[in-house]
Amino acid sequence: MKRAFLFLCLFLLSFSSFAIQITGKTMLDKVQIGQVKIDFIDAENHSYSTKSNFLGEYSLHLPEGYYRIYIENENYRLAESHNQVYSFSKDRTLNLSLEKKKQQLEGMILDESGYGVADVSLEIKQNGKTYQLQSDKYGKFQFPIDCGLLSIFAQKEGFLEGGEVILVREKRPVKNLQIILKKRYSYILGIVTDGVKALPGVTVRLRNENLETIDQVFSDPLGYYQFRNIGNNQKVAVSVYEEGFQEYISDFFFVDKNYEKEHIILRKKEKNML
Repeated sequence: MKRAFLFLCLFLLSFSSFAIQITGKTMLDKVQIGQVKIDFIDAENHSYSTKSNFLGEYSLHLPEGYYRIYIENENYRLAESHNQVYSFSKDRTLNLSLEKKKQQLEGMILDESGYGVADVSLEIKQNGKTYQLQSDKYGKFQFPIDCGLLSIFAQKEGFLEGGEVILVREKRPVKNLQIILKKRYSYILGIVTDGVKALPGVTVRLRNENLETIDQVFSDPLGYYQFRNIGNNQKVAVSVYEEGFQEYISDFFFVDKNYEKEHIILRKKEKNML
């Protein structure tokens, strides 16, 4: 008899500790979504789980306390509005708003040689919203996106703008998207002269900041020289070492446009310099 009484007391105590009933619906906008697993986690990390039925309705009993709520579903996640701590001290109806899970966009910005381009400014437009991000030091980027049409634009100094327009489908994440940026090129044009007349057949060198030769050309019969397809976003100088003339090297200048009047005036060596 005592055992039965003790068992009854334990049962009632156990039941009383779970006396709070939480009921509600799992909903996407105004549509009830069924078969959603719901976890209520208390302050001591105890988990109490239930699952909404095919009508999107759920019910469970909990001990009084503070809880966070999580869901498990392949297609949906809990709306941000439920990212809070709930205090349950009496029966309550709590409808849970769901959101469709975002797809993951993963890609890489490459140059024409297939190398990753770091720190590219990216602009993503979808569903009337615009997002800004940047490629990492390897040229990679990733971003959560919704289903539907998406446009992405890539921009970096020294390159022509690039981009893609893609259709994102449900349950089909976009991976290994590659955007190729073409280098922006400029040219340098000028005349080699001794101050009086044009000098044909003179070797003109284009040098980088380390004084390494990037390219070399010869002035034409009219004294004109031209360097073409110079990659932008670098500092260069032009130089001439011509017999009978003093060594010439220009100031370094930043290539971000075409230069059409980079004339070179050579000075003849004095006799004591020969």
